[in-house]
Amino acid sequence: DRYYNLYQFNELGLSWCPIFKSGSSTWRNYFQDRVGVGGGDYHIKYIADRQLNKKGSTVNGRLLYLYETRGNKRFTLTRNPLARMISLVKNSVKDKEMLDKKSDWIYDCILTSRASRVKQKALDGLYKIEFDHYFTWLKNKREGKFEITEGNPYLDPPYPELQDLITFVIKTNKEDGHWTPGSVFCNVCVNKFDYIIKLEEEPLELWYLVDKLGLWDDRELFLNKANSSFKKLSEKDILQNTLDGLPNSHRAWVNKHFKGDFELFGYEELPMRGS
Repeated sequence: DRYYNLYQFNELGLSWCPIFKSGSSTWRNYFQDRVGVGGGDYHIKYIADRQLNKKGSTVNGRLLYLYETRGNKRFTLTRNPLARMISLVKNSVKDKEMLDKKSDWIYDCILTSRASRVKQKALDGLYKIEFDHYFTWLKNKREGKFEITEGNPYLDPPYPELQDLITFVIKTNKEDGHWTPGSVFCNVCVNKFDYIIKLEEEPLELWYLVDKLGLWDDRELFLNKANSSFKKLSEKDILQNTLDGLPNSHRAWVNKHFKGDFELFGYEELPMRGS
C-alpha cells in the first residue's frame, strides 16, 4: 500500500506531512530540535522512523495509521506550485546544492533540456566533457579560473533555470517530491487534515497554526531560526518576475500537472500569453 508521507510526533499530539519547498525544512528542523534527534544535523532521515506507512483502522471516516495516536492533529503547509519549482532552481545556484543534487536531477536536467541548443553537433562531446569538468572545479572549491568555451549551452548559465526544469520533467516524466503536486504528496482525501496552511499567508496563518497546534511557547524558534520569509520578496513578486519569460507550452504543463493543487488549495492557474 502506498504511504502518504505523514510523520508522527505523538508526544506533541501531532502528525505532519511535509510538502517539499513549502516550509518543510523549517518544520523538519523544528521537530528535530523539539524531540531531540539528529545531534544538530538536519535531515529527514533522522525522523524516518516516525513515518506512518502502515494502515491501521478507520475512525469517524478518517484512516488512522499504525503507531499514530488517535487524537493527533494532522497538518501540512502548501505553497503555489510554480513558486515551489522556482525555489528549487534558485537554490541550485549554490555550489553545494549543485554537487549534492547533481545525480538526483541537476546533471540530467541541463543535458536533456539544452541539447537542442547545440549549434555544432560535432562539438557536443567537447561541451559535455567541459560540463563534467565544471563539477570537478566546484568540488575543488573553485580552485583557479574555469574557462568556458563560447557556445557551450550546458554552461550558459552553469546551473538549471525554471524552463530547464519544466522541459526536463516534460521530456522524461521523472518523479521527484520537489515537483510532485502537494495534493498527491500529502493526499488530502485520504489523510483528512485538521489544518492546511498556505505558506504565502505567513506570518498570520503561521501564527494561527502554531497557536492551534499548542506550540505558541516555541514561536521564537520560527522567528529567529526557521522562518525567514519576511526577508524575501513576496511570492507575488517572485512569480511575476519569472512568469514574464515562461512560454505558453510550459504554462500549460504547469496548469495540467498541478491542477489538483490549483483547485484544492485555491491557487490561480497561470494565464496564457496573449490572453
